[in-house]
Amino acid sequence: MATVAVPGSDPARDGRRQAAGWPLRAGLDLWPLKGSTVLSRDFTRMIAAGWGLEPLTDRAGLVAEQLAGQAVMGCERIHGCPPVRLRLMSDARVLLVAAWDPVPHIPDPAGTGLEAPRLDMAAALADQWNWRLERQGKTVWCLLDARAAQRIGREATRKPPPSRDVLTRVLAGLRALP
Repeated sequence: MATVAVPGSDPARDGRRQAAGWPLRAGLDLWPLKGSTVLSRDFTRMIAAGWGLEPLTDRAGLVAEQLAGQAVMGCERIHGCPPVRLRLMSDARVLLVAAWDPVPHIPDPAGTGLEAPRLDMAAALADQWNWRLERQGKTVWCLLDARAAQRIGREATRKPPPSRDVLTRVLAGLRALP
């Protein structure tokens, strides 16, 4: 996988310079309303397909849905919460899915903490993921590599397969989707 600059990888980097490496950009603001996570999934799938990243559409949609779902769930506890921001960026080789929310809790991919957002499915589906605390809130991002998906297939990853426990939780999460 090529080295790419992603949000949180170099906090000193100027945001405009960083965005210049991502010629394809799209965004969606989501209010904490029922159905907003499904909207994030459909929006992401549509944009990824429009950018020629068909091998990533399903994975990217699920990643966006989990990132947005966790962000929206955190906002439900805050009166007057601003909308969650879902951002998609690509250089036609990799797709970056990022979600910002005003809740500064550190994400936990296993969901072991009571206050930490669960990101087990997004972490399992992404080639890379991380988070960055902001002045107000945090951004959680996942990177998906279209080149690996084209070579190996839609479910391609560069890491060992997830444990049976993670797969069981992912399956339960998928069954709970509307």
